[in-house]
Amino acid sequence: MRSLIIPAYNEEKRIGEVLDILVKSFSNYEIIVVDDGSKDKTKEIALSKGVKVVSYKKNKGKGFAVKKGLLHAIGDIIGFVDADKSINPLYIKKVFDESEHADMSIATRRNKNSRIIIRQPIMRVIFSLIFNLVVVRLIFGLNISDSQCGCKAMKRNVAKYLAKNMKSKGFEFDVEMLWLAKMKNYKIKEVPVVWKHEKNSTFNLLNGPKMFLSLIKIRFKR
Repeated sequence: MRSLIIPAYNEEKRIGEVLDILVKSFSNYEIIVVDDGSKDKTKEIALSKGVKVVSYKKNKGKGFAVKKGLLHAIGDIIGFVDADKSINPLYIKKVFDESEHADMSIATRRNKNSRIIIRQPIMRVIFSLIFNLVVVRLIFGLNISDSQCGCKAMKRNVAKYLAKNMKSKGFEFDVEMLWLAKMKNYKIKEVPVVWKHEKNSTFNLLNGPKMFLSLIKIRFKR
């Protein structure tokens, strides 16, 4: 059995359509929506689609939501994907499939076999490149081309270990997750995907300084 987690915060405008696609494409998966303290009808819409919903009242952040999902999931392979349509289900499945041959597999947009249909705004691209060079590679020493792409999957024991040891709660959690995996010598495989930028992303460039400070504390306090 496999478990697919969708962290969601105030996603009432698109969660229904996203779940219609995922429920159809992953009918044999455990699908878990983690409602990260939404103030809208995200929870109600998710429940109406017949999926498992984990919910709490106060917004905690994407990292906290993913952690909650990992702890609740029961699959042999456990993964998560953003609450949008940026990655086609075919490629989500490929990421999950690769976890059969590695401890953890992650989607990447920066591979010669990857294809970007709709690009991010230029400032997002510049931020991503700087973040990858300075934080991911220099500070954390990770040889990862795309830490922030919103689809990752891993074996159950890896998921449980990471969920129990992650400290970060926000958008920076991906880096800590990959770093913890590296420290445990888990095999990480990057999987090329076809990707498109979706509007109404909950990520804002103003999150950048907060992400950086949080990761600095994590890196040098452990």
